[in-house]
Amino acid sequence: MIGKTFLYMGTEYVVKEIAKVETDLYRLVTDKRIIRLTWAELQKDFLPVMTAKEKSTGVVLYRGLQLETAQLKDLGNILMDNIRKVQENAAYINQAKSVNESARTLIDLKRTQIEMVKLVKDK
Repeated sequence: MIGKTFLYMGTEYVVKEIAKVETDLYRLVTDKRIIRLTWAELQKDFLPVMTAKEKSTGVVLYRGLQLETAQLKDLGNILMDNIRKVQENAAYINQAKSVNESARTLIDLKRTQIEMVKLVKDK
């Protein structure tokens, strides 16, 4: 968790430090503020976010087009986790919408890259 980016209550946070304060209470020091959560809240409401660095790793297939299989698997896991969280708690819908918008942008970017490869390959 430390050094990773997470979405919580509509804001992205980078976790700097995590410490157990009480039996089921944790203190997270982030780049923006200190957050206190129970373990259940931490698992339910703290969503992992892919950073630009994580998005840029992959295997080059053709002139810069990358196939990020690990990234696609992670994205699928994040989206499925979001679906579960929305089903459990309607208050989570706004965060899920933000994640969904980011996922849609990534998919659109990949579609554009594929179309570019087709255009270049046909010439």
